[in-house]
Amino acid sequence: DAVKAVLAAAPGVPVVVLSSHDDDVFAVEALKEGAQDYLVKGTVGPAELVRAIRFAMVRRPSENGGVAEQLIHIAEATNDGEEAAATSSSVGFAVLDRTGAVRFAEVEVAEMMGRRPSELVGHPLADVTHADDLQLWRDAFARLAADPIANPRVSVRILHSGGHEVRVRVMLTPLEGAAGTVEAFLADYYPNLEEGTGSSGGTYVVMTGWSG
Repeated sequence: DAVKAVLAAAPGVPVVVLSSHDDDVFAVEALKEGAQDYLVKGTVGPAELVRAIRFAMVRRPSENGGVAEQLIHIAEATNDGEEAAATSSSVGFAVLDRTGAVRFAEVEVAEMMGRRPSELVGHPLADVTHADDLQLWRDAFARLAADPIANPRVSVRILHSGGHEVRVRVMLTPLEGAAGTVEAFLADYYPNLEEGTGSSGGTYVVMTGWSG
């Protein structure tokens, strides 16, 4: 009811719900009513809250423009959040269009792949993704384009410029254009660490059960 009331009073304002109810039913209903995100009290810190608000502002379609304008806002948002980024568990984020091309990439994401942002922007995901995992991207894009609140997670193997693979989990958030259709995706990268392997930036390896 609160979400409905807020959006009725100010339809253009992005809404993030912060609730004490850790209930998937409540969360889904809030998203269906127009909330951009649903957070549970006690499970998020200041950095995660700031990031959720920033992303909500980006996802909310602009009255005067579509994804192109949103991408500018994303790039601007990365310049004043160094403290939040340092405490976040994600490596960073990129913006991918519906064809699978990279439109924007934070430095941390590029470094995770052993590259510079300029080496990613304008290039397809196929250039840096294991061939066997490309269909995972396609399936995730199709799923979210049809249902923006569908499961946004995908786990893929990224090809590092040094020749090894980096396993990552990616949280995808649909970005809507002025017409209300999904035109791009915000991809938030998390290191997918497994026993014996793992990397958040191509700079260290996590090992367990080693006594040497």
